Amino acid sequence: MKVGVITMHKVINYGSVLQAYATQEIVRKLGYECEIIDYDFPNSWQFSRGISQNRLSLKSRISKALHIRKAYDKEPKLLRFIHNHLLLSKEFKSVEDLQADPPLYDVYMTGSDQVWNYNFTKGDPTFFLSFAPADRPKIAFSSSFAVDSIPKEQRTEISERLKTYSSISVRETRGQAIVKDLIGRDVPVTLDPTLVLDREDWSKLIKTSKKKEEYIFLYMLDYAYNPAPYIYDLVRYVQECKGLIVYSNIEIPKSLGISYHSVTGAGIEEFIQLIRDSSLVITSSFHGVSFTVNFGVPLMAVVPQETHSDTRLTSLLEKLALRNSIIKKNTPFEALSFGEYDEEREQMLLSKLRNESTYYLRKAINTPQTK
Repeated sequence: MKVGVITMHKVINYGSVLQAYATQEIVRKLGYECEIIDYDFPNSWQFSRGISQNRLSLKSRISKALHIRKAYDKEPKLLRFIHNHLLLSKEFKSVEDLQADPPLYDVYMTGSDQVWNYNFTKGDPTFFLSFAPADRPKIAFSSSFAVDSIPKEQRTEISERLKTYSSISVRETRGQAIVKDLIGRDVPVTLDPTLVLDREDWSKLIKTSKKKEEYIFLYMLDYAYNPAPYIYDLVRYVQECKGLIVYSNIEIPKSLGISYHSVTGAGIEEFIQLIRDSSLVITSSFHGVSFTVNFGVPLMAVVPQETHSDTRLTSLLEKLALRNSIIKKNTPFEALSFGEYDEEREQMLLSKLRNESTYYLRKAINTPQTK
């Protein structure tokens, strides 16, 4: 049996590439063939609906569309990982290309990441598998809306597209509520694919020896919200308290007086190693959190002070009984616990969620399409 996966696999971002790789490997571990549909995103569909366009290169289009900074140095390394590790179909450059000549699979799957986030996709029907033959099962695995609710003008169309799926799982509790509201179905919340693979699976990609020094790894993204300047002040405070060096995926303003090593151009393997070997991770990124908890490393996850539509990060940490690792922006430093937690309990809970997610996916792949 062969499974075809549509997801965001070429965005120049560690999480996007690694969730695609993880989805592929999970399907293969279950004993099925897997191919990721090489769909070029963003494309004319998004550009005509307001996403910024730069025709010069993929890196420019992605960086402008999703506001991911410092993508340039690492782009060749991520593209090399994609080429070497992802099992791709032929390339489809537009919605029309895919509709005109869709690849054939036994099961079609919408993968993880923010594939149903209208702010990014602009309602692209491809991510709802509109190109798939009507007689083939359509499933979703840990798909994310990353919003609180669906605007009124989009509800009917999205509802009709969701009804075509034989099985759906989402990545956070808000997505679960959205599906229930739109089509009345109770669907499970499953793990992001990067967490279904365990630390041993990820360590196989690292070819260099373990770092011997103790350090803090700052992994900051700001496309969902901006954690600065608080996150910088937090890094400086923790560094002064613990006396550790800092590695950072972004350039920290010199005026802040933080001594650090820049790793803005790190590739996939180095990114994983930086998390695995760190003493503490400070991050505003969902996938920064997911890899940190997978390796059982203490963390401080900085979230907005106010209620935020993107609940992926807090939803995961609450399930793992890691509420103390959730740091609301502007929390006084003296109230913090430096991200320390019970690793044994966290890993036990993670293992349980991992088994539930794998069970869902196996069942979903083997469930015949309902008419």
